[in-house]
Amino acid sequence: MIRCIAMPVSCAPAAAAFDLLMLRRILALLRRRRPLANGGQAMPAGIVPAVQVGAPILPGEAFTPTHPRTARGGLIGREQEVQAIVQRLTEDKAHIVLYSERGIGKTSLANSVIEQLRRAGVFVARYQCEASSTFDSLMRGLVRTLPAALLTGPIRSGLFEGCEAAFPATPIRPDDVVALLGRLRLDFLICVIDEVDRIADAGTRTLLADTIKQLSDRGVPLLFMLIGVSDSLEQLLGEHPSIQRALVGVPLKLLSDADIAAIIERGAKAAGLTFPPELVQDVARMARGMPYIAHLLGLRTAQAAARRSTRDVTGRDFLAAVEQLIIETPSQVVQLFDDLTALGQDSAMCLALNTVTGCEQDGWGRIRIVDGPAEELLVGGRPMARSRYLALRDAGIVRPCDGAAGYVIIAHRGRGVILYHAFRQVVQQIGTRRSGDDDSAAGSPIAPANDCTSDAARAAEVSSRQSSRP
Repeated sequence: MIRCIAMPVSCAPAAAAFDLLMLRRILALLRRRRPLANGGQAMPAGIVPAVQVGAPILPGEAFTPTHPRTARGGLIGREQEVQAIVQRLTEDKAHIVLYSERGIGKTSLANSVIEQLRRAGVFVARYQCEASSTFDSLMRGLVRTLPAALLTGPIRSGLFEGCEAAFPATPIRPDDVVALLGRLRLDFLICVIDEVDRIADAGTRTLLADTIKQLSDRGVPLLFMLIGVSDSLEQLLGEHPSIQRALVGVPLKLLSDADIAAIIERGAKAAGLTFPPELVQDVARMARGMPYIAHLLGLRTAQAAARRSTRDVTGRDFLAAVEQLIIETPSQVVQLFDDLTALGQDSAMCLALNTVTGCEQDGWGRIRIVDGPAEELLVGGRPMARSRYLALRDAGIVRPCDGAAGYVIIAHRGRGVILYHAFRQVVQQIGTRRSGDDDSAAGSPIAPANDCTSDAARAAEVSSRQSSRP
């Protein structure tokens, strides 16, 4: 592949002529090394072999549950959030705090924001936190990602990475960050700090909040975009009322079912696969707005189809994917499920898990809890015995939502248990009801009924009977 770079008009004619000469030489070399075709015979001079455009990619490239999206145009359903954050940074000059639970796509969204900023000519420094991160390591890590050519002289002598020499050798304080732009050839800088929730030192978070306040009070054009797992802005940075006006909190919503379906359809198209519409809907219902789960299910299903050397994905591949994900479930999740449900034999507790997975939730995944009659609660609009709800809460399946009284959210460990339970339902209730060539629809394990037999199982049984008719 040849990348042609357009030269600015101000370039000297000699330089442009030199590049044109080099391009001609490269093309000549490519012609000499052109692949043989027509049974090994050399192709006639001047004829370039056809290159297949839009060739299918591997399933692991089409579905990416293990790493954030980075390619331009790689996000679905986040266009408004990206534009809003870019506007608040570049026009409103506001510091941003982006937060949500895990698996919703914060880092992928940040990648898109950073890409747009850099295309607009804005310099962006970036750092990913560790549990041991301190304020000093955060700030030094940020400036190390900036090119040393931005430094103004004189600077400290010694071996430094990037623009680290702009900071003193002593531990960095908020005042040093406020003065940073005076030591750089920059009039605007955005610093992105990811996984702020991992910072264990409360003092580091306090210094970070103090820095944002000083930057805002003095009108310094150095902005922070903080990203982390949290229910609220206060939970991520602590209680600092004095900086509230300087920060814009952006809680990231879950994706809609239509957006999740679009992720599956885009990945299938890129991999040269065809997912039937009912299977796409099943994945969307099981993902419950979380792109990570959609990518994971899409990947394992596509891999199952690839093992059969077919481009037409069926319920058989979805079932194989679910069976594989059951095997891959961490042992601590399996142990928690077994303890909670007596190895899956406690039908009342399994029903409680069904209720949580199928109940109503708002755009941020919050579930409303309302007192019901006698010993019942309404969990997302569905009845549940109070004792069962308390058992789920005590086991860490759900937890109170910070800053939203009367709401709970599915905890990180709880989501693993709920998914494991849903995967078991697919195998037990749908896998045993397949007929014919085993290509019947997979059904929907995420919308259970209020008895021990889910709607998914009954729907799958009907689908199996219809598929076996002549």
